Amino acid sequence: MLIQLTESMVRTAVAVVLVLVEALVVEALVVEALVVEALVVEALVVEALVVGVSVTVAHRRVVDHQVSVIPAQKAAARMRFSYG
Repeated sequence: MLIQLTESMVRTAVAVVLVLVEALVVEALVVEALVVEALVVEALVVEALVVGVSVTVAHRRVVDHQVSVIPAQKAAARMRFSYG
């Protein structure tokens, strides 16, 4: 039994295939947009980590400075008081 396809049937089949291909392309673009969004979020996380490390390092430097300066200030005050 031979199947006879009319021109309208072929056009309909081609249109359906094109719609499906277009849907796949749109889905691929959505996935690509989600990947880009994930990369942006990852970049923001990395930036937040860098800022956190910078703040931690700066705080550590302040603490180190206080630890080294305060005893020297106390010693200077003792010297002034004893000679004073």
